[in-house]
Amino acid sequence: MASHWSRLAGVASLLAIAAVTALPEPSWASTSLSTSVVSASATGPNTANTEVDVVAHCSSSIVSGGGARVDVTSGSLPDGLKLNGATPSTNGTGQSGNGDTSPAYWLGAGGAGGQAPSNAQTWAYGMCIAQGTGKGPTGTTVVVSSVSGPNAADSIATAVATCPTGDRLLSGGARTTPGTAGGLKVAGSFPSTTSGTPITSGTNPSSWAAVGLNGGASGTNTTYAFAVCSTDSTNPTVTVENAEVAGPTGASSGAMATVSCPANTALLGGGAFISNSFGIPASQGDHLTGDNPSDSSGNPITSGSAGSWTAQSHTGGMASSGTVTDVWAMCGSSTY
Repeated sequence: MASHWSRLAGVASLLAIAAVTALPEPSWASTSLSTSVVSASATGPNTANTEVDVVAHCSSSIVSGGGARVDVTSGSLPDGLKLNGATPSTNGTGQSGNGDTSPAYWLGAGGAGGQAPSNAQTWAYGMCIAQGTGKGPTGTTVVVSSVSGPNAADSIATAVATCPTGDRLLSGGARTTPGTAGGLKVAGSFPSTTSGTPITSGTNPSSWAAVGLNGGASGTNTTYAFAVCSTDSTNPTVTVENAEVAGPTGASSGAMATVSCPANTALLGGGAFISNSFGIPASQGDHLTGDNPSDSSGNPITSGSAGSWTAQSHTGGMASSGTVTDVWAMCGSSTY
């Protein structure tokens, strides 16, 4: 009889174990973060002192960040082709406003100075978060900060946007207006302290800075910083990766810097800065031409997966001693 009851107890234990192991894993136990790139392009700007805006759309998700790039379809990059902005867009036509939630678009703004190219292109790149149970941040808010300037020729202005307490900075963007000011451009867009000092390493920064540079005539200008902040209660650890290259220093020359996310992370966005050791560039013609997702060699990624970010810069028509180009990648932990 004892043997009979022992066998019954053993069967019951096995059934109990099977029942426990058959239970589904709780949805909060693990989130698998992934992103993919979408892009869009438009012709121009091909007229002096004008701007072209183009918007990339994450059709079934939201943006964690994004970038922009200007280029020409053939020949050398002209001195006057520049980036005026790379920003989240809530309505698909203009930049997001402060407090907007879960934008699914990313806007790229390309500008022309006094030397207009004839075959320019402007690109926008959106980093799309895969959404759904256990697939990453499900909601974001956009914080926008603006400052007047730079209004004097050969001057800069810095705006800083900071995520609300409890939210997690995923990435950010920058813009200068008006787009018709040929000497006005974005010189920097990067993770920072609340005072605008660039952060080049570490985890979970809370702020994003934008640096506008006015290389032309005085005017009434504005520089905007954008922070894309996850509002979820549980968020990925966001690691800051940075790389710096010397240059460009020669007149009408360019430089490129690329940085990659480490293993077991997903690219959320990135940033760029042309500066003199994070100070005002030596030449008022210095500008960015690229701030976008790429492969590890710096080639732009227009769709699918990307693990690196590239910054491209240009001096314009004047030499620029001591100039450096920095690039940032914002990398979220793949599981959390």
